Order: sequence, then C-alpha cells, then structure tokens
Amino acid sequence: GIEMTTMEKCSAFCCVCADRQPKYKCPTCFQRYCSLPCYKQHKETELCQPASTPTFLRREEREEGEVRSDEEDRSSEDEDRVSGARLQALGESEHLRNLLCNRHLRQLILNIDSSKNATAALKEAMTKPIFTELADECLRIALESSPLYQTDN
Repeated sequence: GIEMTTMEKCSAFCCVCADRQPKYKCPTCFQRYCSLPCYKQHKETELCQPASTPTFLRREEREEGEVRSDEEDRSSEDEDRVSGARLQALGESEHLRNLLCNRHLRQLILNIDSSKNATAALKEAMTKPIFTELADECLRIALESSPLYQTDN
C-alpha cells in the first residue's frame, strides 16, 4: 500500500497515542491530540514548546526595518480589539447562530483552524458565499458602534 509521510501521520493522528484522529490543538505548540489524557501527557514532554512570536513593524510611523518593542505592539493591538460589549453582541446574534447551524460553514471554519496555512484556507473560504455572509455579519456587529461604521439604513 501507499505509506504516509511523517507530516501526514502527524496531522492525521494524535501526536501522543497515534491511534485516533486529533480533535484538539495544543494552545502552546499547536500539535494536535485526541483527548484530555493525551493532552496531559503531551504537556509533560519536552516537545511542547511555544511557537516563536514574530516581531512586528509599525508601517506608518517607523523607518524601514526599525523594530518595535513588545510594549508598543500590545498598545497598537488594543486599537484592533473588539470591546466586551461587541463580543457579547456577537454571542447574542440570532443571525450568527442561524448561520452556524450550517454544517458546511462549520466545516469551513474547522478547515481554517486545522490548516497548516490558515491564510490560504481563509482566502479559499472567502470565495464561499456562506462564509462571506458570516464574515460580513461579524464585522457589522463588531463595528456597529464604531465611528468608522457607516450605514445608509
């Protein structure tokens, strides 16, 4: 038969027991595992190391190649965060709940989450009308009270 590569085996089976399909992803190193016992065993190994954090550059205000400090990164990230009230509005949206009942949409989201190249998977998902409807509704709710949000309604 056809033998799987190591990478295919790692993504197709739990990184600990290698017996079952992984359902979860380690928040530290992003290895995939199938159960709580496997996760606990995984956390005890030396293989579970945090992924390296990239250093960001502020496009508008920095000279080309000048690096920002972690503190500067965090303060600019706050500008892009959704408020607690907007997050609650997302959670309470009947329209979003109805959209998420669609199994095809849920599978698209799972594909993005488990992809080695999430950017490419997201780009592909954005070609699907059901996914763009979800993205548009999330943005509408998240930006509703923002001065940047304007509507003709």
